Amino acid sequence: MVKIENAPTLHANETMILILKAGQSLAVSNGTLLWDTELADGGTLAVVNHVIKMPTIPESQSASPKYFQGKSKEDLRSEGSRALIFGDDNNGHRFILDSPVAPMTAGA
Repeated sequence: MVKIENAPTLHANETMILILKAGQSLAVSNGTLLWDTELADGGTLAVVNHVIKMPTIPESQSASPKYFQGKSKEDLRSEGSRALIFGDDNNGHRFILDSPVAPMTAGA
């Protein structure tokens, strides 16, 4: 388990889990090596974190929430709720955004 501190307001954590082949080295610049360990085959597993400006997520015409096993929008109305958003970036990368969810008020 690796603890990753919250990013400052208006920033996000970009966290990478890297698997290096035996003999490969890792030079971390503009980020922090949080943890690494040697694998059975001589390779290395590393967790690297980089704090970035909060990305702008473009609105999608086809985006729609998916609720878990019969849950509904009403199940999200509680303090401390969080959402995981899975997306594809225009550069071919995929991302997972973990974000607090603010309760919606009537008329919003």
